[in-house]
Amino acid sequence: MDERLLRPSTLALQGLILVFSLCLIYFTFVFYPSVVKEKKFAINFKTPFSSKVVAGAETFPVVTSDYKITYSKDSGIYYMLVQGASIDKYVENKAAAQLTLKNSLSSESLCSEKVIYSSASSLDLPEEYKSTSNCN
Repeated sequence: MDERLLRPSTLALQGLILVFSLCLIYFTFVFYPSVVKEKKFAINFKTPFSSKVVAGAETFPVVTSDYKITYSKDSGIYYMLVQGASIDKYVENKAAAQLTLKNSLSSESLCSEKVIYSSASSLDLPEEYKSTSNCN
């Protein structure tokens, strides 16, 4: 082939390779380190429950500052008295109490158990919060 036809395309290809290499060097050694220095990479570990979850082979009643679980042998019913100044706090404490009861019973679900929930703070609760979650 004619050398005149290859020369402009070769120069263009070499120019593009040079431009991309310079961009790579700029982003690698100048731009990216400055962005990393500006960012704060603080990891905030937050516990899933703000209250303590009691686990283990407990005898009833189980009493914490956020809930009280009692068991009536005559009727086979678990009673949960849950603290909470708001519905959000009540739901959080109820979840912790459910986890404690599951651990105490070594069970994956409380759907087969008879559990009665009550608010210790006299909250007016909708019916969905007075039953065990995720049971149909």
